[in-house]
Amino acid sequence: MKITYIYNEEWEKDYMMNRSPEHAFSFLKAPLEDSQSRDEDTEVLSVFVNSHIGAAEMDRFPKLKLIAARSTGFDHIDVAEAHRRGIVVSNVPSYGENTVAEFAFALLLALSRKIYDSYHRIAERGSFSQDGLRGFDLKGKTFGVVGTGRIGKHAIKMAKGFDMNVVAYDPFPNNETAQALSFEYLSLDDLLSRSDIISLHAPYNEHTHHLINMGNIEKIKRGAYLINTARGGLVETTALV
Repeated sequence: MKITYIYNEEWEKDYMMNRSPEHAFSFLKAPLEDSQSRDEDTEVLSVFVNSHIGAAEMDRFPKLKLIAARSTGFDHIDVAEAHRRGIVVSNVPSYGENTVAEFAFALLLALSRKIYDSYHRIAERGSFSQDGLRGFDLKGKTFGVVGTGRIGKHAIKMAKGFDMNVVAYDPFPNNETAQALSFEYLSLDDLLSRSDIISLHAPYNEHTHHLINMGNIEKIKRGAYLINTARGGLVETTALV
């Protein structure tokens, strides 16, 4: 099978060829839009989130049968167009499920302990003054998780480790998970109004576009923190500003 692999780092080439020697590979540097390469024989296109795949890109691979997204999200692929052409689109639901949740908490701790402000003060001013750098404990705070899929579940477990109160919103609530992990499902509006920290772990699609918007952002309590390790389009930027 002929596979065109859109790579980010050089090590990926040897990694793929060593593990799939039965296939023929061609490699293009990401993002795909930067290359005008065309391949009449490619049957599989392997891409990461930094390459947009629409009709124009599909036209360059007329024998394409499969677009393999090396990510959980697939909003960078025109799935409807692929379906129209009979091209299968696959993703990796478990990709980064723990990693992204840990990164969300890294961002939260950077805020709660004013780590960036502390570093910047020392690096830029040479000052070790602690004035204005008192942070806050996560213990006892209400952690609102938007999206209780694989990543959201890991974030909930981590929040429990910090002894936080957890509430969640998901259009498809899993009550067994809620019972097992001891959290409560709320409506999105109630979650926004009750949470001290809101962490977004939802996919980006037509249903989640501007999930937080001009109409509901004022429901967020004053002084709350918003952590978004999902897609930027979940939040209406002008409303946030």
